[in-house]
Parts: sequence; structure tokens; C-alpha cells
Amino acid sequence: GSDVSVTGALQSDGERLTFVVHAEEEPGWTGEQLQSAVSLFSTYLSAPAFDALTDWIQDHLSPTFYTEEWLEDLFTSEYLTQELLKLNGIDIAGKTAVVSGSGNVAIYAIEKAQQLGVKVLTCSDSNGWVYDPEGIDLAALKEIKEVNRARLTEYKKYRPNSEYHEGKGVWTVKADLALPCATQNELDLEDAKALVANGVTAVCEGANMPTTLEATKYLQENKVIFAPGKAANAGGVATSALEMSQNSERLSWTFEEVDAKLQNIMINITHNMDEAAKRYGHEGDYVMGANIAGFEKVVDAMLAQGVC
Repeated sequence: GSDVSVTGALQSDGERLTFVVHAEEEPGWTGEQLQSAVSLFSTYLSAPAFDALTDWIQDHLSPTFYTEEWLEDLFTSEYLTQELLKLNGIDIAGKTAVVSGSGNVAIYAIEKAQQLGVKVLTCSDSNGWVYDPEGIDLAALKEIKEVNRARLTEYKKYRPNSEYHEGKGVWTVKADLALPCATQNELDLEDAKALVANGVTAVCEGANMPTTLEATKYLQENKVIFAPGKAANAGGVATSALEMSQNSERLSWTFEEVDAKLQNIMINITHNMDEAAKRYGHEGDYVMGANIAGFEKVVDAMLAQGVC
């Protein structure tokens, strides 16, 4: 019979990320056969690899492969923060936090933080930021950003006692924890100085490299617990691996099962990072610990494979 060529590509209109299936019908293929080929192709997509909730994923992936589990890769920094604080004799429950961003990473970091008993005081977008002394209203934030696709200027309509400020300023708010979840290099040296002056206990990266090198060094020099994104964000890849395992074995774990597996992975990462730092004489330096632990894992794998 004839062949059909099915490929996929990411497309962006500047606001939304969409995965588009391209199928080239060959002579002799019916529309039904073509749809079957597209469906087979979509079955083997790795849903957690996408950073945004797209119409295509919602409309085309079956419930077996598109589930709430992909959200788990956005909870990882909070699990690592919780365990890292525990290693330092601190209970995360009852703490306050400042969070930057209002995209997927920030929204679900706020959700998990609240579940762990943290009061989140701030969030932000590219225009400005919100301070809510009563704690960020997660339902309102989701409606503004995920449903209405609006700006944070709308937040005050939901919470009259909150404050909206133009520009930058999240890191000037006094809190126990700081969770940069917006963009690269958003937390600079001056921000770090403001956080230290306000007595911050820990900074845990949610975005990719959101803290500048100068800010990182300043935080560490001032004994702030600093969790680097290379460790805190590792759960994203881990969750993708869990999803791939389900796909390969034709299994369907519950949200709770994936959550428990992810939490255990993040606990192990935290301890590996901590122990590596101690083993090489850099106790408390979790950047060093994460680098060493990651390097050792690669070396061990290479040796096991006889590469060197």
C-alpha cells in the first residue's frame, strides 16, 4: 500500500505554544486511514516535554497520555525546598514566601507551597507585581492567567486589599523563602542584598538560572540556603521519565502515585546534593554539591558502560 508521512512541529504566535501535526496524504489513503496514522503518532508523544498547556494537547492526546501528571514537574522545587529546610532543622510549614512569575512554573509552585503550609505573598508578570498580605488567591490567579489570559492588574478586582505595583519589586518584600520562577537572571545582586536585609532563610530556583552569579555568591556568603535550579528543576525530566515508563509498559498511574514517586526522587536528589558537598569539604554549598553529584552520576554510568 501507500505510505503516509506524519510529522509534528512547535508553533508560537508570541503568546501561545501549539503543537501542530503535519500529515502528507499519499495516493490511496482515505481520510480515516490518515487520521489513524495521526492518532498513532500522537500516542508516542511525550506530553511532559511541553512547557505549556496547549490546545493541541488538550484536544488530541488520549486520557492515558494527557493527564494531570504532567503538572508534577512543576512541583519539584517545593519538594526539594521542603527537604533541604528539613536537613537544616527547619519546618517549611508556617513560613512566608515571595514568588516571581505567574506562568506555569510560578502558579504550580504557589499551589504546592500553599499545600505545604506556606503563605505566598507575591507573584508577577512582565508589567508589574502583586503583593497580597493575606496570601495569593490561587483560584483568582489561575482565572486571570489561565482562563482570561489577562495581566496582573486584574488581581485587585478579586482581592481589594492587595497591592499592584508596576515594574520590579518582588524581592523587596520581607519573607522567609524566595522562589524565583519567572526568567533567567531576574534576581540580581541588589535583589539578593534586599532579601538578606529582610532576613530571608532560603532561595530556591524554579526558573532556569534565575539568579545571577554575583547574587548567588552574595546569598551563600550570607548563609542563605541556596537551592540551584539544576537540582530543583530535575523533577521535570524525572516526571517525563515516569511518563515514558507508563507509556512503554501501557500503565496508567494515579496522580497520587506519580506524586509519591516524584517526591521520593526529589528527596534523594536533595540528600545526594548535601552529601556530595560534605564529602568534598563544601558543606552547605548546594551549588557545589549539585555539580558534584551530577558529575559523579555521569561518570559512574560511563564506567559501567566501559566508556573509560
